[in-house]
Amino acid sequence: MERTVTQGTMNLRECRTLNVGDVQNILGIGRSQAYMLVRTASVGDNPPFKVMRLGSRLLVSKKSFDAYLEENGL
Repeated sequence: MERTVTQGTMNLRECRTLNVGDVQNILGIGRSQAYMLVRTASVGDNPPFKVMRLGSRLLVSKKSFDAYLEENGL
């Protein structure tokens, strides 16, 4: 199943990273829950998907996030 989320004029299938708002929209969860999920994934020895911080922004690897969703049947 392919997900298409648009942000402005850019289609996220072309992006290699997602921000927390994208994760929120894809999963259909609230902003606080999305931040909690991404922050939890950014710490620990075996994170479920790759997260990097650029200044104050949290960016999620789209490839690893898609793999995480597939592994969890979403």
